[in-house]
Amino acid sequence: MAILIGASLLYWALVVTIMIGDSARDTYESFDAHLVQTATALLRVTSPEGNSPLPAYDATDPAHAAHDDYETGFRYQIWNRDGTLLLRSLNAPAAALTEHDGFSEIKDGNGKDWRLYSLWNPQGTVRVVVAEAVDRRARLPHGIALNLVKPMALGLPVLLFLLWYSIQRGLLPLRALAKEISRRHAASLTPVDLGATPDEIRPMVLALNDLLKRVEHAVENERCFTANAAHELRTPLAAIQAHLAAARSAGNPEEREHSLNMLQRGLSRSIRLVGQLLTLARLDPEQVAPDTERVDIGNLLESTCAELAPLALRRNQTITLSVDPNLPEARGNPDMLAMLFTNLIDNAIRYTDDGGHVSIGACRHGAAEIRVDVTDDGPGIPAAERERVFERFSRLVDQSKPGTGLGLAICQRVIDLHNGKITLADGPDGKGLSVLVDFPAAKREAG
Repeated sequence: MAILIGASLLYWALVVTIMIGDSARDTYESFDAHLVQTATALLRVTSPEGNSPLPAYDATDPAHAAHDDYETGFRYQIWNRDGTLLLRSLNAPAAALTEHDGFSEIKDGNGKDWRLYSLWNPQGTVRVVVAEAVDRRARLPHGIALNLVKPMALGLPVLLFLLWYSIQRGLLPLRALAKEISRRHAASLTPVDLGATPDEIRPMVLALNDLLKRVEHAVENERCFTANAAHELRTPLAAIQAHLAAARSAGNPEEREHSLNMLQRGLSRSIRLVGQLLTLARLDPEQVAPDTERVDIGNLLESTCAELAPLALRRNQTITLSVDPNLPEARGNPDMLAMLFTNLIDNAIRYTDDGGHVSIGACRHGAAEIRVDVTDDGPGIPAAERERVFERFSRLVDQSKPGTGLGLAICQRVIDLHNGKITLADGPDGKGLSVLVDFPAAKREAG
């Protein structure tokens, strides 16, 4: 409202200034034209030879009484060629008003400014000088300016009131919406009613409702995540407590050693679960991958396989790695990609029987993608269960291997952050599982 009122005042002031300036200029031009016309008229009614002068103006003539104001601000002289004054107004002096032809300006003995115009007849025998008081000229533009300002000054308060009233009335729906939202409880995520919403703010309300729906979905996911995490942590903690009690009450060293081993396994599982929970909580699927750089996928897979090789050796498994020598670099976060490959290869090792085989390959897929393939010859995942295993804490019903059900959920989030895609397929000859990960290759740098 302040901007509108300020802009209105500035606009009106600019318009008045321009109009007054134009009016003053037009007025002065009209007065000058009037002087020229008067001088021309006097020449026409004066004898070309200057021997028939017009009678002097009689100020007592009633016919001229109504023009006293004009006559006091106007004077003229008519001269012949030899410098004889033929005719003058009563308020004009006997001496020549000016020796200049055309327009000029003088100041009389009383300090009054005059605008003059001097003109010779075509024969050059008669010269007419007319003069007009400058102050009379100034009064007319002032009167015009006053007449312009009056209606504007009277109308401006009305305009400002209408602006204020219109803006206040126009903002009522926003104020009503603000009140409705402020009265809501912090946990209320129900959509805002669109029934009485004006068309002007309907897009904003629709966007707000969409935001509330997404927030409700996120809150529900976090609520489920917290509940599932509490449930998953309760089981290993209860097992740890039971094994600790069994170790304390063991009657012989063998029983105590067995209970301690089980206690160690429970602690390891709990540590793994907590670490994966923290990892999953840090990965927001709607954010962008932080600190991206060009990553050599072959080197990353090689270092990951080297880290996990002892786990495979303990189970007498073989790991093979095959990397395309012309494999392009990827654009991503190396720590997150390392986490992705670690989870995939670790799962393949854990769910493959002793003496099994795990193969990892990386090659170009299509024109601008990289494909990483992690294949094992374990029990695999039934086709009907492959979509569900990406959910948090989701595990197969008949799964006997230890795990938390978070590994593939973490993989899915990392892949989402890198604009990639993960696919589960059967292994070679329909045995085992093949995990295919596709994500874009880094663009070639210019130069």
